[in-house]
Amino acid sequence: MGLTLVLVTGIACLVFGLWIIPTDLEELSELFSRSDGWIFMIPIALVVTDIYLTLIGLSQGNWELNPFVASAVQIGPWAVVPFVVSYMALSQGLALAMLSIGKWLFGVVHQSRFIPFALTCGAASFGPVSNTELLAWPGAGPISYSVGMIMGMVALSFGVFLHFRRLS
Repeated sequence: MGLTLVLVTGIACLVFGLWIIPTDLEELSELFSRSDGWIFMIPIALVVTDIYLTLIGLSQGNWELNPFVASAVQIGPWAVVPFVVSYMALSQGLALAMLSIGKWLFGVVHQSRFIPFALTCGAASFGPVSNTELLAWPGAGPISYSVGMIMGMVALSFGVFLHFRRLS
């Protein structure tokens, strides 16, 4: 069941995302050429951190709540690499899509166009923040776990938006 879930999800992502790869690469290249281009690496860095901390947590006996990650890890090491690559590509694609949505909603000149990107970065921090908290305090109660995640998500979203607001 887990293998089928990972394979079906991977094939669906390939079918839906294959036709826009050249456009995504052009837009990403344009963003990286900016002086603050490093900030557009945040989604990829969050994915790598999430997977890394998840694997550390699983090796220490922690439980994985994400069924896709749990299935990929249970399948074995040969499924982890394609899963990590697809996870990174999907997160960066979502971040680029949020930039386009921000331009559509708020216009090209207005600084608020970065709100969807900032919120996406904050949401993507859910995994790394929760994994870090579970590794640091394995017995943490649900309240402290939720508060820590919310604080991490709000702090990153707010920080990314303030960065763009300062530059505009």
